[in-house]
Amino acid sequence: MLEGAQVRVDNLEKRRSEARNRITELTGRIEIAAGAAEQADRAAAVLDAAETELARTTRRADAVKLLRETMYEYRDAARARYSAPFNDAIRARARVLFGPTVDFNLTDDLTVSERTVDGVSVPLDQLSGGTKEQLAILTRFAIADLVTASGSTSPVPVVVDDALGATDPDRLARMNSLFTQVGKTAQVIVLTCFPQRFDRVAAARTYSMDELKAPQSTIN
Repeated sequence: MLEGAQVRVDNLEKRRSEARNRITELTGRIEIAAGAAEQADRAAAVLDAAETELARTTRRADAVKLLRETMYEYRDAARARYSAPFNDAIRARARVLFGPTVDFNLTDDLTVSERTVDGVSVPLDQLSGGTKEQLAILTRFAIADLVTASGSTSPVPVVVDDALGATDPDRLARMNSLFTQVGKTAQVIVLTCFPQRFDRVAAARTYSMDELKAPQSTIN
């Protein structure tokens, strides 16, 4: 009986050791599982934050897209509303210089990109310096015409600073006629060191800089 009891004690000790090892193993697994669960919770929180930020960014992007599309729509409508009248105004003034067949192509920002005369079109960058200079003045006159035509304001003055230096004599004479034409309905202020360029402008008033700078000037 003693021998049997000793054998049983040995077996119980062995089982207890195995149980302890099993407990240690299972405890490690539980700790690992707990760590994985914590990582899963953190990952879920990060995912939730990312989804919230994505939704917020998507709403902002949609709002910006809608704003952009709306602005482009109104810009295109405004451009279409002003492009044709602006082109008509430039052509009306340009006929004095280039003849009755003159026409222009405009870019999206209403800049002259091409001039056509007698069916021949020439890009702006291939025109002479004098023609570019004349077109710049024509554009100012056309803008003044459009503002005056709107009826919302008095005729606006047009300021020209030392222009037409590259214009040939024949075209210069025509530009003088154009200045006379514009001057009948609007004020044109010309600053120049070469007043002889504008000798053909009718009803022009000429003042020197000394006169303009004189104190208590009585110039009208």
